[in-house]
Amino acid sequence: MHHRLTYANVASTLALVIAVGGGGAAVAAGLGKNTVGSAQIQNRSIQTEDLGLEAVGSGIVRNGSLNGVDLRDGTVTGADVAGGTLTGDHVEDGSLSGADLVTSTLTGDLVKDGSLFGTDLANGSIGAGQVANGSLTGTQVRDGSLVGADLADGSIGADQIAPRSLTGAKLANGSIGADQVADGSLTGAKLANGSIGADQVADGSLTGAHVRDDSLTGDDIDESTLNLDLGGTTSSPIVVASARTAQATLTAGANQLGSVVLDAPTAGVALVTFQAEFNATSGSRYLEVTPTRNGSSLGFYDWDAGDIDGFSDQRQTSFAITPVTAGSHTFAFSVTENRATPSGFSQYYGAQIVVQYFPSAAAGAALPGPSVRANR
Repeated sequence: MHHRLTYANVASTLALVIAVGGGGAAVAAGLGKNTVGSAQIQNRSIQTEDLGLEAVGSGIVRNGSLNGVDLRDGTVTGADVAGGTLTGDHVEDGSLSGADLVTSTLTGDLVKDGSLFGTDLANGSIGAGQVANGSLTGTQVRDGSLVGADLADGSIGADQIAPRSLTGAKLANGSIGADQVADGSLTGAKLANGSIGADQVADGSLTGAHVRDDSLTGDDIDESTLNLDLGGTTSSPIVVASARTAQATLTAGANQLGSVVLDAPTAGVALVTFQAEFNATSGSRYLEVTPTRNGSSLGFYDWDAGDIDGFSDQRQTSFAITPVTAGSHTFAFSVTENRATPSGFSQYYGAQIVVQYFPSAAAGAALPGPSVRANR
């Protein structure tokens, strides 16, 4: 049987040889330029090795079609990222450090409220300029961390000090005056024993109610301050007094222990007070005391020289009241010791005579003796 060779037989045989033998190059060589389009390429048939270097541009890649796994690690730089396109969602939590931030690029608006702790702040980085006025309370300040240098002068008032929290050790000596103490706020319990003297007591502020009964003695009274109602006399006397004597020893006979001159402007009355303290010696019986006015006796008084113990412990005081005429008057008093032995006389000190003059229209000529006398 004879077969004829036709064109169809030749073409089909050549196609089979090319397909089986991998003759793709032969096929491509047989295609014209730009004759193969998308329709002629089988879907998903092109491999990486089918593409030339840098043959694929951004225009060929569909927007949003690439993922991180499509990019090789370390191949994307800042220059590859469009400005302003990244958000916090694109940054892995905890992956940024201070070294990743440009200095001074963060502001308060970028920091979440309440997200910072003391450990996030550098030591000494917070100053007065960073703290809002009135924003700190005592709970923000560590106990015992403030010193006087941290406080502005005059910045601490009564409202800032807890009641009864201050002790005397907190106050500078002499820093508390009358203006700092509320009226009527101090009691005797606040004062140290013996801390109040004459300088601390206002003149005329004390009355008998402030003085304990039976607590005053003659030594506590300045005779020049006494105002006596002598009937018809004024209550503002003229006072003269001799100086108090130093310690001395009595001698035999009369010893003048004090003398003073009164210049009476008008007729009046004189209150004469004479006093001394004694230290008796063995053999002393008693002391004879004689006050005088212009050499005339105003009476006679007996004093005790005290105990024989080496101490001055017997203080004696007597007084007389006598009318005076206008003019100069000399008042004096003398002491004579009556003894069992003629020697070893007693000692005395602090002897003084005080005369208080009261003008009186009712007083006439001077009387020969006192109208009143007393001894104590």
